[in-house]
Amino acid sequence: MREIKVRAWDKIDKNMLAVLQVDWVEKSIVIPKPVLVNDGDIDFSFDKRRFQDIELMQYTGLKDKNGKEIYEGDILKYWYDRDKTGDSRVEFTEIVEFEEMAEYNGWSFHKNLNPEVIGNIYENKEEL
Repeated sequence: MREIKVRAWDKIDKNMLAVLQVDWVEKSIVIPKPVLVNDGDIDFSFDKRRFQDIELMQYTGLKDKNGKEIYEGDILKYWYDRDKTGDSRVEFTEIVEFEEMAEYNGWSFHKNLNPEVIGNIYENKEEL
């Protein structure tokens, strides 16, 4: 069974958020919020973000060639050698998307070509 995880892009603060919990009734997420305590240590409290202020991205259950988790919205880079000699090596990028009828359990990308996550559509648009 695939692990169900999500992350979120904060549309207001323009940063990626780690999601601890999704509240489908209140249409919000719970995120960790670092807090500096008196002795200079960092502790964590919790904060909420509403669905209207974020973009949720689901974990595909797969990792890239470096062991990094692949999420919806990630930009993947591939290297494909058409004739197995290295003379016709092709490099291309692709965005991970969820599709109802996709071949790999809903996720549309070439998982067999040993992809590498090089960014995501929110923080690294220049990679496209």
